[in-house]
Amino acid sequence: MALLPPLTLTKTRKWKLELTDEAGRSNQISRRIEIVVYPNKPPKIKIVSPRGDQQVSPLEEISFAAEMEDDFGLLRQGFSYNLNGGEVQNLELGEEEVPPLKALASHLLALEELELEPGQLVSWFFWAEDFGPDGEPRRAFSDMFFAEVRPFEEIFRQGLPSEGESSEEQVSTLSQKAQELIKLQKQIINATWKLHRKPGTLAKDAPVVLESQYNVFEQTTELMETVEDEEAKDFLQDAADHMEKAVAHLTGAGEDATELLPALSAEQGAYQALLGLLAHEFEVSRSQSQSSQQQSRSERSQSQLDQLDLREEEDRYETESQAQQLQDPKQREQLQALSRLKELAQRQEDLNEKLKEAENALRAAEDEEE
Repeated sequence: MALLPPLTLTKTRKWKLELTDEAGRSNQISRRIEIVVYPNKPPKIKIVSPRGDQQVSPLEEISFAAEMEDDFGLLRQGFSYNLNGGEVQNLELGEEEVPPLKALASHLLALEELELEPGQLVSWFFWAEDFGPDGEPRRAFSDMFFAEVRPFEEIFRQGLPSEGESSEEQVSTLSQKAQELIKLQKQIINATWKLHRKPGTLAKDAPVVLESQYNVFEQTTELMETVEDEEAKDFLQDAADHMEKAVAHLTGAGEDATELLPALSAEQGAYQALLGLLAHEFEVSRSQSQSSQQQSRSERSQSQLDQLDLREEEDRYETESQAQQLQDPKQREQLQALSRLKELAQRQEDLNEKLKEAENALRAAEDEEE
């Protein structure tokens, strides 16, 4: 009997069994022994519904679902959400005695029971646990997504055809600027969440998020100085206060990953305040349109309400900056930071879709050069 000494295998190993008898003769055919070590990968999470960020009314019921898979078995899985950057609510979903390799986690969230109002924000994600390489439970997270609570009329109008739209469906310049800030703030949140999920590049990428958040803070304070409406100014002040807190936490995040979660909470608070500003501007726009259609034509910009879908909006900040000669080094640095921020904010599901498109294009190619 041939015995190997006790080994802790961290990689695939191969051995050759050579035997020698008392006469010193060895076996003609040496047996080979191979033990394949598979890496203990974290759980995979695929969102089934809803797909992407949503704009919802305060009365909706949202059905959340995700497919989860682990190579050695799922210990626990669940769904988490928070309101307006507040405390995270963790819900464990599914109870099975034997850890399954695959599971479908789902949860129905009734927004009416949460008593939400237009301008508020629901942030959500799924999570799953397995045993890590050290034998301890390890938690993996999905991308973070958002459900923005919008006035019902605004959501309805968003689906109307763009042809022949009246002045009642035009939004103010302040609304446009709020949309730009919202899009940037969303990218900052996604980038911070990505660093929390995968902190391997924390020292390199945390300063990028910090610089981006500070730039958005400056834009918000500059916009606040030009606004005359006191209620709109209050929303901007609230957003600026949260951004300032986020900057403070992000300043130390490059060396301390525990600063990411409080930074994330402050970022979400700023996002929610900007959504409140957008909802307020919608109400102002509707009121002014009803009182004077002619006045609405002269004071409103030509942006239509269906441009409120931030997923389809072009990044005007970057486009306008690129249109200039960019002789100013500060402008070039800001563009570089924005480009890196967009890369950091890229969600995994978006990357997977792009990979599928590339694979399909490769299969459709008719010759090697193509």
